[in-house]
Amino acid sequence: MDAKREYLRHVDGLRALAVLIVIFFHFGISGFSGGYVGVDIFFVISGFLITRILIAEIETTGSFSFLNFYKRRIRRLFPALIFILSLSTLAALIIFAPENLVQHGGALASAALSVSNILFWFESGYFDSAAHLKPLLHTWSLSVEEQFYLVWPAFLLLLRNRLNIAIGITLVALISFYLNFHYVKTAEPGFADTLFFWAPFRGFEFAIGAACVLLEKRLELSQFVRNVFAVIGLGLISYSVVTLTDTSVFPYLNALPPCIGTALIILSGGSMASKIIFENKLAVAIGLLSYSLYLAHWPIYSFTRYVLTDVSSFTVISAMLVASFLLALISFFAVERPFRFASSGWQKRWVYPGSLAGLLLLCIFGLTLKFSDGWPWRFSSAPLTASQIEEGKSKRFIDLHSGCNLLVLENTERCHMERPIQILLFGNSHEPDGYNIFNYLYGANAKVNIISFGTVNDCNFIINEQGLSSPVKALDCQRRFETLNNPEFISKLTHVVYSNHTGFEYVARDLWAALAHIQQRNSALKLIVLGSYLETSLGCATIRNKEGSFDACKKPEYINYFKTDERDQSIVPEVKTLEYLYISKFDLLCPDGKLESCLTFANGEPMFYDEHHLSYGFAQYLAKLIASEYQQPLVQLGLPKPLSSE
Repeated sequence: MDAKREYLRHVDGLRALAVLIVIFFHFGISGFSGGYVGVDIFFVISGFLITRILIAEIETTGSFSFLNFYKRRIRRLFPALIFILSLSTLAALIIFAPENLVQHGGALASAALSVSNILFWFESGYFDSAAHLKPLLHTWSLSVEEQFYLVWPAFLLLLRNRLNIAIGITLVALISFYLNFHYVKTAEPGFADTLFFWAPFRGFEFAIGAACVLLEKRLELSQFVRNVFAVIGLGLISYSVVTLTDTSVFPYLNALPPCIGTALIILSGGSMASKIIFENKLAVAIGLLSYSLYLAHWPIYSFTRYVLTDVSSFTVISAMLVASFLLALISFFAVERPFRFASSGWQKRWVYPGSLAGLLLLCIFGLTLKFSDGWPWRFSSAPLTASQIEEGKSKRFIDLHSGCNLLVLENTERCHMERPIQILLFGNSHEPDGYNIFNYLYGANAKVNIISFGTVNDCNFIINEQGLSSPVKALDCQRRFETLNNPEFISKLTHVVYSNHTGFEYVARDLWAALAHIQQRNSALKLIVLGSYLETSLGCATIRNKEGSFDACKKPEYINYFKTDERDQSIVPEVKTLEYLYISKFDLLCPDGKLESCLTFANGEPMFYDEHHLSYGFAQYLAKLIASEYQQPLVQLGLPKPLSSE
């Protein structure tokens, strides 16, 4: 039978498995922490099916019609994609606050152009806390597939015969996997997102599927072997689904079990195990629905979580599953199937120009939203616009950018190393918060020089006998840590301010070890530790736009972190052994120690515009409270009186 027309029931059953584990992972169902490998199953399937079709046509005709291939891809992918993109955008216009609508606009344009994987790589990671606010995040995998479709036909046509194709597929797999190996070994900041989103790092997955085309003709497998392949393949996929997490390096080595498992299942077609597991009516039916189901499920989850915040209950998860299947059925029967299989009528006439025009219009509309400031006129009450929120976030760094840091110590206009009091700010992404506080307290004091370390984020530092160091070449990590190893610099420091949200948690143990190391090298050094404050599941500005008040930011359903006893509960040894002045933000900002009393707005700004980084105005307000409540302890540590010029 012609490979182009032969129907492989077990492949549709495999699609069902892939889409279900992705959905269960996205919906937070227990036991599916590695369910994102369902996308890799799809990549292997695509590599297999597309290569099978292309080789069959090349061997039959001696050539290949690019036009017919891309027409089939348009019919297969674009109508349903346009339908879901349009519905998602309509929902975003109704539901989303300005800042989310602006972000959605960029995602819409990039999805229409098949480059959303690149956009999401630029923006942030797939597993970031704000990922659920991106209803089109899942289109990254479609973009990777569509980029594969652009190069693979020409690649196979160039190779032509099976021997050359086998060599070419092997080279693609080796080169792609070497790229994974290289990036993992260099481990520069952002390497994990690069691995995850960029198509070249997924090439070996498509190649594994393509290799199945060559193997299925060469291997004459017995029923027993095919049964074994089906069981082992399912076991490898299940192992990955259960054991992998959002911290696993991926794809790289972790992608091999699910991809090899998928290949084994593809080669098991016709076996009794395959018929029972993958070729039953339910599996095949879900497999046929898988594309529309994949498109539908994530926007439903994203918008539901935006509205309800907590979607972990059985009732909500069940409702999202039902809604996903219902929307998928509508998409499949009303859009996907009619346009894909139409042999006559308006669907056949309009599917190509209509699809291209639809994507172009969505791209233009997406760009309009991207630069619209979020259309705040949609709301009866005046919300914070996207530009206001962005301005508020950027304002955190206004003083920091012109101040002293470890990379400009020689700049006498920014750094005053001759002053008797030298304060180093040290911490993670909350280091700028500490800088804004202490710059407000002592920035005008002629005796004080405040130095920013530049945050330890992405530096992956280590501590040994030689001191502090970082293998990361980017971000000037090593250069900054080398400065901390300089005895002359360390001897000049009089104080270190540690500013790190959730800084008493065990994840901060390396930072505490670094503080101990610095203090050991300068016994006269005084240490000040700024405690944590609230953390919300959505940006506080977004919550305000949803609820109409910044006070809503402290509603229990939005709170991810509220631990007034964080210091007492810490299991980090240095928390108990080091001497330091602890400044509790909770004591200062939550008068009675209860969540409902916590301050969320001051100095004309919210406590934060995102989920936990203090706004510039709020940090300055907090500085005033510190000046009032901690004046004597600060002076006892050898610092001048806060807010004084001398």
